[in-house]
Amino acid sequence: GGIRIDATTGGSANTIDIVDSVVAHTGNRGIYTQHKDGMTLNTTNTQASYNVLEGLRTFSMLGDWNITDCVSVFNASHGFGVAGTGAATANVNISGGEFSGNSGAAAYGIDLSAACTITIDGVQIIGNANRGLRYNSAALVAPSLTNSVIANNGSFGIDVNEINTDLSWTGGISNLILSGNGTISATPSNFSYGDTHTGAATITVSNVTFHNPGGDQGTTFIARNFDHRFGNDQTWQFVDCIFSGVAADDDVAFIVRGTTDRGIAISVSNSAIVDSGSNALDLEEIPSGGSPANINQTAVITSDPLYLSTTVGDATFLHVDSQCYATAASGSQPLAGGATYVGGTACASNVGEWMILND
Repeated sequence: GGIRIDATTGGSANTIDIVDSVVAHTGNRGIYTQHKDGMTLNTTNTQASYNVLEGLRTFSMLGDWNITDCVSVFNASHGFGVAGTGAATANVNISGGEFSGNSGAAAYGIDLSAACTITIDGVQIIGNANRGLRYNSAALVAPSLTNSVIANNGSFGIDVNEINTDLSWTGGISNLILSGNGTISATPSNFSYGDTHTGAATITVSNVTFHNPGGDQGTTFIARNFDHRFGNDQTWQFVDCIFSGVAADDDVAFIVRGTTDRGIAISVSNSAIVDSGSNALDLEEIPSGGSPANINQTAVITSDPLYLSTTVGDATFLHVDSQCYATAASGSQPLAGGATYVGGTACASNVGEWMILND
């Protein structure tokens, strides 16, 4: 193996630092920790790649782990994984870095399958064989997910399988690019929500670009930008977002599954749901009896954002060039989702309709 930190005790004053290191090509995990008793592990500017299992993994950790500007790529399992029993008092803070190209059949960029409090900011999660980012513990608390790119992963970009919804995303889900996820999935989705949580919750998603779910699968499957599979009594608010696809690829903005009312309310404001041009969605109406009966829209535009590039990694990836977006965001600011507004192309008039699919 690489670096292993066992169930070390000693109190919150103790800190372990791993800085400017490379842990690669091991026969096990790159860095594996079980530290306890309120200790803190700081991992900074470190690469954990090409390992037989996870690049970074914690099991039943009770201390804190700060992961800053680290790279965990091309491992045969997850880039980063949380497992075991754990506790919500254990804090994991991921800031900067990349969790991409992890290649095992069940390899995720980041897999959170035990209790902790997880904050993610400024990361790239690209091209993993399975999910990009999975929340998978009913005791998991996630204050925020911000300033990140999650793209071209084999299954869901973001998969919320289980989470403590009441205590999560108080800091919001914001400034993200979710693009091309579900490249090998029969239910491709950029953001899939399947938590069975039944308590009331309000979740705000802001400044996010949702684009081309399913990648290059074409019309093989209906690809979903936001797929609500399970969960009751939730209010989802999408603000300053862009929903787009690839024309004639069966890409849709929203799917809320089932035909009975689960108490799901969705509102979209100061956003774009594209229905024309090369970045158009293919959308259908919610059947009567579905949940929600309609999606509340305020100041939603439908014109093509005229992205400068749709290629992941380009400097202008999903940058908005249409001047139709110049004042479309909240406060009459430029609308760019999670990318950048350029506005070099004059706005052509566009009149269109959009609808929403429920299966």
